Amino acid sequence: MNKELLKIRDLFFAGKSAFETEQLKKTLIQINSYLEKITSNDLFKRQNNIASLLTDIFSSAFSGKLASFLALELNKETYYNFGNYILKKLNTDKQKYSNLAHEYLNLLRATEFLTKIYEEKRWEKLIENLILESNFKVSTLFNQRVRDYKGKTLFKVLHGQTESEYSWETVNENVNDYRKSLNVLLNNNNKSMVAFLTVNSIEMAQLDIACLTSGIINVMIPANSVPQNIEYILNQTKAEYILVSSEKQLAKLLSIKNKLKNLKKAIIIKGSSSENWVLNFNEFLSLKNNYKEGTIEKLEKRISPKSLSTIMYTSGTTGEPKGIMFSNLNIIYKRFCRALALPEIGEHD
Repeated sequence: MNKELLKIRDLFFAGKSAFETEQLKKTLIQINSYLEKITSNDLFKRQNNIASLLTDIFSSAFSGKLASFLALELNKETYYNFGNYILKKLNTDKQKYSNLAHEYLNLLRATEFLTKIYEEKRWEKLIENLILESNFKVSTLFNQRVRDYKGKTLFKVLHGQTESEYSWETVNENVNDYRKSLNVLLNNNNKSMVAFLTVNSIEMAQLDIACLTSGIINVMIPANSVPQNIEYILNQTKAEYILVSSEKQLAKLLSIKNKLKNLKKAIIIKGSSSENWVLNFNEFLSLKNNYKEGTIEKLEKRISPKSLSTIMYTSGTTGEPKGIMFSNLNIIYKRFCRALALPEIGEHD
C-alpha cells in the first residue's frame, strides 16, 4: 500500500490537472478502499509512513482543487470509522497523528461531504474529541485557511463607493506583524489580557486574529460602553493594555484613567495623543522591530483547546456588564457545528 499511496500523493501534489477523468475516479475509489483496510487491519501499526502519506494527500486536496471531488466520493461510514481510528491512535501517540487529525477535520468541512452527513449527531462528538486530542487550536484553523485559500479574498472594506479587498495571504502578513508587536508590548507574556474598545474595522479584525492565534486573551468591550462600564470591565479583568479605535474612545479612558488599577498602555488605531501612556498605531507597529524570532512559536506550544481565548462583555444596559468566556475549543467547535448545520454554505459563498 505504501507504493500506491506514494503515487496518489504525488498526483495530489500536482493537482487536478494531473488527472484524466477516469483516472481521478479510480484514484478516489482507491482512497476509500485504503481507508477501510487501514482501519480494519490497524495498518498504522505495521506500516509507519502511511499516516504521513495520508496527511499529505488530505492537506493538498484544497490547493490542488481536488477537495470537492474527494469529499464527494468518500463513503461516510468509512470516513467516520477512520476518524475514530485516528482518535484511538492519538491516545497512543499525539505527536505522530495530530497533523493527520487536523487534515481529516479540514476535509470534513467540504460542502460535498457535509451534505451527506446532515443531521447526523454522531459526528459532533467525534469532531469535539478530535479537536481536543489533537490539540487543534485557532492558530491551526487559521493557518489551514491561509494555506488553502492564499489569494482568495477574506475581507472587503467599503470606502464610500469603492472597496478594498484583503486576501488571506495579505491578512496573514498583517496578523504576523501585529503578533510580533503585541509580543513585544506584552514583554513576551501571553497571559496578559488585551482589551478592545473599538468599532468594526479591518485593523480591529486583524488584531483580533493576532490575539486569537498567539494565545493572548482579548477582552471585547462594546464600542458604545460608557466610562463607568469600561472602568468596571478593565478592573475586573485586570487588563494591562487596551486598543482604542479613535480619539473619541480614548477620551472615555482619559476620564477614568486614575481609577484604572492595572492599565499600563493604550494603543490608538486612528489618531494621536500627547499622553505618555498612549501609543499611536505607527509606534505600536514599530515594536515588531524588537521582536525576538521564535518567541511566539514557543508560547503557542503552551496553548491547548481548553485555553481561555476571549472574553466578550455585554454593554451593561441592564446592570453591570457581564463577561462571557470562550476557549479555543468553543470558537473552533462552533465553526464546525455551524458547518454541520448549514452544509451548503461553502468556500465559494
